[in-house]
Amino acid sequence: MRDFDFVNLQGYDFHVSGEKTTAQQSALFAKDDFSVDQTVRDWISRGAPARKLVVGMPFYGQGWTGVTGGGDGLGQPATAPAPATWAAGYEDYKALKKLADSGAYKVHRDVRNGHAWLFDGTTLWTYDDPQVLRTKTSYIRDRGLGGAMFWSLDGDTDDGELMTAVHRGLNGR
Repeated sequence: MRDFDFVNLQGYDFHVSGEKTTAQQSALFAKDDFSVDQTVRDWISRGAPARKLVVGMPFYGQGWTGVTGGGDGLGQPATAPAPATWAAGYEDYKALKKLADSGAYKVHRDVRNGHAWLFDGTTLWTYDDPQVLRTKTSYIRDRGLGGAMFWSLDGDTDDGELMTAVHRGLNGR
């Protein structure tokens, strides 16, 4: 670590749309599963200085269709990646925001564990929105981490909704 100025930690794609069961792709916390917090703690426990760890955040979502089993859709079987603009199972945040705003999907939140998802009864999308990013940037500040990075800027809204949330969150506003 002494040779690095910083290390980008991929805080997303913990679960992907090719899996047969829906799951959160970028949870801040998760009991018995992959999470941003577990990744950060693993690096620190191996000697990485917190100030050199940069947390990655997705500006896109992972999606599944053919979801069965009821409830809010999370942790349920699915038949395939959800149809999307660029590639099945992968959609920009700006498109997911439109789905959420349309009312066709219900927004679900696990505030305690820092993640959100959309579900319409058949199709589920996991994603980070401004509220989730505020939680994650608070986590970064509270632990003295090195900052945030994201994939990919073109997934944000035209007015930079996600970038603004990250900027304000890292600056404590």
